[in-house]
Amino acid sequence: MGLGAKLRLEAERGYHVMLPMPDTPIRRFIQLVDDKFVLVPHEDGLRLTSGIEYAKLDTVVVRILGTPPGNSSSHTIEVDKGLDDGLAEGMAVVTGAGLVGRLEVVDRSRSIVRLATHPAFRVGVRLVGSQDEGLARGGGTSGHLVIDAGIRPDVQVAIGEVVVTSGGRSRFPADIPVGRVIDPDAGADLDREIIVEPAASLEHLSFVNVVLDQRQADAGPLERG
Repeated sequence: MGLGAKLRLEAERGYHVMLPMPDTPIRRFIQLVDDKFVLVPHEDGLRLTSGIEYAKLDTVVVRILGTPPGNSSSHTIEVDKGLDDGLAEGMAVVTGAGLVGRLEVVDRSRSIVRLATHPAFRVGVRLVGSQDEGLARGGGTSGHLVIDAGIRPDVQVAIGEVVVTSGGRSRFPADIPVGRVIDPDAGADLDREIIVEPAASLEHLSFVNVVLDQRQADAGPLERG
């Protein structure tokens, strides 16, 4: 396969059923990768989520060139393709593991990617276990994302719960993995901040994929920034 080839990724939409908790309780998130099943413990049992419906995503492979010239930010990277390759500002950038960020600046032959950890990054997300939707922002130097809007304080969120993009009017297609919850902020009264560990890591990576999806053209107002 030559560089610049279009690929197809599969983004997974989850469905779930509730199961009784076994005699020996399961207290941690369990993911069965080969069977595409996720078990999430809740107070009223186990939520079994399966990946059944798939949305095909056209992508273009791009090579990471490093940090943009004159930019010391650790939350942006430069890649080797641009307008001439069909790329446009706002397109999602992913790896096989999940969301990396979005295209912030696109020239003819190069582009700058704003990473999901950038403090100004915004993305609509959905909790796979509870199916609740919210808005996440980049956590900056923490290296995490923070869901700080949309999730009610009374919603039960498990440590390890999978977080995906919500789609809809978002600039990002639905069901791209975003990460897993590492702190549900269960004791919050009003301003809940759920901490998410990103699914994708740029460590040791040389290439990422840009999603060519027309639904991204109209970004939701909360994701602009």
